[in-house]
Amino acid sequence: MVKISERVSVGLVTAFIFSIALSAFGNVWEYFWGYFSVTATICLIFGIPFSIVADHLIERIQSYQYIFSVTLYLFGGIVCNVMLFIGLSSTGISSTTINTFVFGVIASLLYLHLLLFGKYFSNNH
Repeated sequence: MVKISERVSVGLVTAFIFSIALSAFGNVWEYFWGYFSVTATICLIFGIPFSIVADHLIERIQSYQYIFSVTLYLFGGIVCNVMLFIGLSSTGISSTTINTFVFGVIASLLYLHLLLFGKYFSNNH
């Protein structure tokens, strides 16, 4: 089981990497801290509780754990994105917000793989 402190660390690293990627992709470095604050908030408020629940479900699966993990975290990225838009949007979900679900999926899969890397690293050292 991964400690909460490790989940918070991985969430912040995920937010940092994701914010760098968003800033570089749009060549809008002046928005880096805005991206980081939003991404870190999503990771900490929605992502960490989801990852705790997901890890409990994953531990119960004996085979195909990686495929189940990727599928579950992919779903989690979509759910966290929906929660964000419900909280922030006054107009509801539109075609523009649906396009940004891709960002939630990428961030959740980045979080998963950083978490798996941390588990692997801590078990082998």
